[in-house]
Amino acid sequence: MRRVKVTVESIAGECAAGCRIGDVFYYDDGSITVEGTGTKLCAYGLAAITPYLAAYCRGGEQGDWIGTIERLACPDPVNKVTYRLERIRE
Repeated sequence: MRRVKVTVESIAGECAAGCRIGDVFYYDDGSITVEGTGTKLCAYGLAAITPYLAAYCRGGEQGDWIGTIERLACPDPVNKVTYRLERIRE
């Protein structure tokens, strides 16, 4: 299983939960680790991307679309936070 680094890449507007560009957390084997004391996780953003994280860290089968995802966004249409996903361990 791969570890996934999730970075706040951009914010269109202002995140009501206080996320900032550059905030980082890790998804590793069903657990979430927050790096740094200032990082905040938005419950709505996290809920939107969580279904993809488990599949993304496994990598999927050859040609599976889930393995090509690099960015996901929270559901707020006005203050959208975009997260960048990176596999950092195989």
